Amino acid sequence: MAAIVGISALLVASIVVTNRLYDRTRFDLAGRDSGQDLAGDEQALTREFRDAQAIYLDSVTHRNRVLGQIQSDPEPAWTELRILAAEMKVAEEEQLSKLENGTWPEVSRSAILDLQGEIRLAIPYWQKAAISGNSDEVHTNIRSALVYCGGSPAANARAALRLPPA
Repeated sequence: MAAIVGISALLVASIVVTNRLYDRTRFDLAGRDSGQDLAGDEQALTREFRDAQAIYLDSVTHRNRVLGQIQSDPEPAWTELRILAAEMKVAEEEQLSKLENGTWPEVSRSAILDLQGEIRLAIPYWQKAAISGNSDEVHTNIRSALVYCGGSPAANARAALRLPPA
């Protein structure tokens, strides 16, 4: 039994070492080891994600601050919610612009495009809430806008950018 455990441990250690070597080596199209270290490529990829993460996080800063005020406890008066909805519309437009103008890693582009679509759907509801004439209209439009805020597209974009969940 001890021999089996020892062999298993040796096999696992061998697989770990092999995987680390494989990860750091580039292979040509025929599958032969080209002997080139991927450290430079890994650094470029890391830099690409780090830059994209910074763009994304910058794009949500204003929006998240306003959203926190809208969702605060106690809830703001409906007249204050109108003002916050107008600010949220601006924040969403700013975020959309930053997402549209950002440079994104290939693997995250689809998720970023989906998020842009969600933001476009939310903006008209923020606008309607900002000009609503009574509490019910403000709340109805804010609830409608919130359907498009922070859901699956945002979670997918964060995951595609290798960011932790919000």
